[in-house]
Amino acid sequence: MHTTIERRTGRATATALALLGLLLGIVGVGSAAPAQAAMSTICTGFAGCNNAGRSNFGYQNVYTQSFWGMVGGHNCTNYVAYRFGGSRPSWLPGGMGDAWRWGGQAAAAGITVNNTPAVGSIAWWNSSAGKGSYGHVAYVQEVHADGVVVSEDNYGGDFHWRKYTPGTQYPTGFIHLRDESGGNPFGYLDVATSPGPGYLRVGGWAADPDAKTSPIDVHVYANSTGFNIGRADKLREDVGRAYPGYGNYHGFDAQVTLGTGGTYTVCAYGINVGAGNNERLKDCKPVTIADPQPFGYLDTVTSPQPGTIRVRGWAVDPNSKTSPVIVHVYVGDKGVNIGKADKLREDVGKALPGYGNYHGYDTTIEASAGKHTVCAYAINVGPGSNQQLKVCKTVTVTPRPAPAQSSPSSAVAPNPAASPTPQTKAQRKRLKVKSVRVKRLSKRNAVVHWKATGAVKRFVVRSFERPDGIRQIIRTKNARAVIMVSPRERYWIRVTAIGPNGTRATAKRKYRAL
Repeated sequence: MHTTIERRTGRATATALALLGLLLGIVGVGSAAPAQAAMSTICTGFAGCNNAGRSNFGYQNVYTQSFWGMVGGHNCTNYVAYRFGGSRPSWLPGGMGDAWRWGGQAAAAGITVNNTPAVGSIAWWNSSAGKGSYGHVAYVQEVHADGVVVSEDNYGGDFHWRKYTPGTQYPTGFIHLRDESGGNPFGYLDVATSPGPGYLRVGGWAADPDAKTSPIDVHVYANSTGFNIGRADKLREDVGRAYPGYGNYHGFDAQVTLGTGGTYTVCAYGINVGAGNNERLKDCKPVTIADPQPFGYLDTVTSPQPGTIRVRGWAVDPNSKTSPVIVHVYVGDKGVNIGKADKLREDVGKALPGYGNYHGYDTTIEASAGKHTVCAYAINVGPGSNQQLKVCKTVTVTPRPAPAQSSPSSAVAPNPAASPTPQTKAQRKRLKVKSVRVKRLSKRNAVVHWKATGAVKRFVVRSFERPDGIRQIIRTKNARAVIMVSPRERYWIRVTAIGPNGTRATAKRKYRAL
């Protein structure tokens, strides 16, 4: 607008500037007025005010747009319309946007207009208040005993923070438009970035006029996915300076996780307290988030010997680039944890700079005879979920040969003089499995621990998922195994110890996945 066009030379006159505005035919150009002691300029321009610690509340990014049907560009009415959300109220008919009219129109609509300033009210000058024939409006930022501090924009001029003390340029009155909006929360989404694959970080501030000194909750939406990030209660001294009476603790800074990557529009909302409604904070921001899902390949599946399957491939996770991830292999519906993909794969390191060369797996597992579909899964780290590696393959396994049978005539008679092989202390100790414990590692994984006595050649861990029978079989020489689980499913987990001479001992435990 609409406010004073300040003289830049001693030769310019108020009349000449007013005539210039009329010739241009632009609504709201006011006549110039000489500088008054009743007004002092705190900062000038978007950059100048930002550097002085005085916000322009994002207006520098949108000031060329039109709000409430006001004239875009540097303009007092357009700026105030922006500060009140850009939705034209019923008391301001289209085409009636001159600043000098606002006080009368608001009062006629039942909105409080008085001489008492308040933070968030509209400072209003009529056509005879020394700000030009079209009047002026500004947003009240601070209220002091000796005057008010406002932020304002000016047609033909620039953005300012100014202080007005009683005198010839003091506002005609104050329009309490926030009373009409019911005291909705307000604030800004200052930062929206992605610090890593699947991660979103947001920062800003929010406050509510009905709970000035109390922090309010903030919800964040990335497209249609919403998060309650809790209370905006972090230190923001700049907010405290801009809004006296609100205090300094209205900031938020939080990190959330998303299951998939992509381009998101991120918006934040202040959750209302008392009268009013939840309000979207300025401004929504676009953020590109890298995909967090693990990926890789099942390169080859062969059966090198009867009763066995060899699997070879690679797997990585964007949230654990240089660290190997765990791989599970499924032969039909039976799963085996083959451990970490940590074998040398220089081709993977070349194709994926920054990941390193050790992401391969190459192992042989036991399988029954017949044709099988074999799939591999990378176990997720951080945001995301376990992912099937490309691509499943089929393999035919031949049966193991039957053990040779000795004929009675060729049997060798025992030598009564031969001494029995001495047993070790561990072999003499009874083979036993005990103290089976299951602990949740993540939403989709659990770790099984147990203790064993006696000589053990290997352990076999089976998990039985109700009601589908065996879910997976894991073979290990250690008293520990990681199993895949489905949330909210119940399992029987059975641990079998196999001794050198074929003896077995078994223990089991129930487990419910969370």
